Amino acid sequence: AAHIDKNVRVSGVVVDNSVDYDSAKLILQFDITDESGKPLHIYFNGPKPDNFSRAAEAIVEGKYGQDGTLYAKSLLLKCPSRYEEYGGEQKPVDYEEIKVKSVG
Repeated sequence: AAHIDKNVRVSGVVVDNSVDYDSAKLILQFDITDESGKPLHIYFNGPKPDNFSRAAEAIVEGKYGQDGTLYAKSLLLKCPSRYEEYGGEQKPVDYEEIKVKSVG
């Protein structure tokens, strides 16, 4: 409640299967989580970045609404740009950052 209508910057991992994009209205909605596992709903009015499906982490700046949604003005994606074999698993070793601004 202390953060409602205030500018904030948050980061978290993009939750699989939470992404909803309306290309006609340019509305991107998705959830992120941090170490606590509690999801935060993000609403972004702008084009969906081409590499959004590969995003490992999102850094979002915007305002919290009364409904608990973060209305994003800017979106910075950290996407794995290359992988290295590590103990039989794919482990990200470098990130590509893409920043986009809201059109609304």
